[in-house]
Amino acid sequence: MIEEKLLHKEFIRLCKSFNKELHIIPVLYGSLGLGKIAKMDFSPQDIDMLVPFVYLNEQWSALENLMERLGYSVIDYREHEFSDGYNQVGFSFIEDLETFAGVDHRSLEKVLEDGAEYYVLSLDDYLKIYTKSTIDGYRRIKNHGKDLKKIKIIRKIKEVNQ
Repeated sequence: MIEEKLLHKEFIRLCKSFNKELHIIPVLYGSLGLGKIAKMDFSPQDIDMLVPFVYLNEQWSALENLMERLGYSVIDYREHEFSDGYNQVGFSFIEDLETFAGVDHRSLEKVLEDGAEYYVLSLDDYLKIYTKSTIDGYRRIKNHGKDLKKIKIIRKIKEVNQ
């Protein structure tokens, strides 16, 4: 729980800079984002953020420079991952939500927290994403067991809330 709170606090710090300097409202993604929505600790290991594709392509240097000013270095260009020696941050592009899992990024809920603006996915969105990821070759090998557990938990939460 402490780790999750520290990761979320770091996400908010990064988010404020993304809002102010790059005019990006990122999506809080992955286990950290699911934990916020489900109000559960999924023991996130890193911070996953979704940003517009242009920042992982033509404007990569602006994103990389900002992350470096915030104390991070690239650890994996292919995965768009950064580390500050303690926290790890991975980026993917928001537009992939629709093509990957049929989630419309234009309909995500916007959150304002401690001066930071970001988007969150719904439980239904996470269910679509994790279900799709269990058949995606790369992700299935990397996180198959964790994704299946998350699907089970999401379904239980949805069942209780109906």
